[in-house]
Amino acid sequence: MLQFIWLFVNSITNLNAEKCGSLKSRTVTLFIDLNGFDKWNSEVKELSSIANVNISNLLEQRATATEKIQDLDIVDYLIKFDYIKFNAVKDETLSPIYKEVEKRRANILIAK
Repeated sequence: MLQFIWLFVNSITNLNAEKCGSLKSRTVTLFIDLNGFDKWNSEVKELSSIANVNISNLLEQRATATEKIQDLDIVDYLIKFDYIKFNAVKDETLSPIYKEVEKRRANILIAK
């Protein structure tokens, strides 16, 4: 997964042409939080003027009923994997998504 540039937008309001100018001429795949596909699909049309935007419905297709109630996102799924074994990379090469995975994992361990 290190061949991708991972970008967290945190909110649909942060995903607009003004803030995402650096995506110009790139192919962008959005992994939308569960239950947000329809909303984001209608809102991201503005980005199509600067980038080739695809919206993945992978989470919507694969999620269980319980997961849909929890409004999980892609990171919630990735924390289930040991990313170092998965990619065999050193810590200094981690992409932002893996750093977010580790942050959430640490919070889970602290909560226990």
